[in-house]
Amino acid sequence: MKVLLTGKPGIGKSTILEKVKRSFIGPKFGIIGKEIRNQNRRVGFEAINHLGKRRTFAHTTDITSSNIVGGKYFVDLKVINDFVIPEIEIGINGPDSLIFIDEIGRMQALSNIFLQVVEKILNSSSNVIATIVFDPEPWSVEFKENKSIVLVAVSKKNRDLLPNLLETIFSHLSIFHKLSNAQQKLVVDLSRKYFVKEEFIQISKLFENAIPYLVNNHVGKIGSNKFKIKGNTNIHIVEKLTTGFICDCNLFNGSGQFANNQGECSHIQTVKLLEVKAV
Repeated sequence: MKVLLTGKPGIGKSTILEKVKRSFIGPKFGIIGKEIRNQNRRVGFEAINHLGKRRTFAHTTDITSSNIVGGKYFVDLKVINDFVIPEIEIGINGPDSLIFIDEIGRMQALSNIFLQVVEKILNSSSNVIATIVFDPEPWSVEFKENKSIVLVAVSKKNRDLLPNLLETIFSHLSIFHKLSNAQQKLVVDLSRKYFVKEEFIQISKLFENAIPYLVNNHVGKIGSNKFKIKGNTNIHIVEKLTTGFICDCNLFNGSGQFANNQGECSHIQTVKLLEVKAV
């Protein structure tokens, strides 16, 4: 799973990333960017790795460089190339590990090597959570449009909900990796759609219920177009029509505890995953 958090400066992207990072119980590698302040005035930025080691990579006075961002921050590309990049490379292709990058921004993008490594990570089997610049910087567009990532737009409305939601996603990595490549792709596509529509219940259902139902063989076909799913409390029937799927559960029908919250249920999600041809 690869999640990129974007949003306007100060909206809370880094706070969300750090909460997810702290809650993740497996190996984790990467970089957190922190402001350096002097008398309550921001004068630079430092990179902090997973062991707490720090290196200043941008400063208004303490760095001499021809690379300048924002008209005042001098950027030390050697720190980015020799300290930041090795920290995010080390976790590549670790199915049980998490790479965190705060951030993929204008200063880091001055390094072509950094951009190449980010591209490598996003096209690998790595698990990633990262923040990325909000503005449509030309170099950032291909990362945001990468089909293997889920782009999450952080807002005042959703920023308090996102940490728990993302923790749910990243706490289910072991079972996610039991899916076929095609099934994993469907999970990413569904997640992307749900985040855009802010259908957060569906995201939780997908990772907490649908994927485990499939992996643990709680779904079976009982007719040419009907499926039986053994849920956590009841058995539900999903029927496939020419217009889509229907289910007898409360979430799909907007009843019971899900009154006024009608939407795609974990039982339909399970059938969709089942029907994906394994590759």
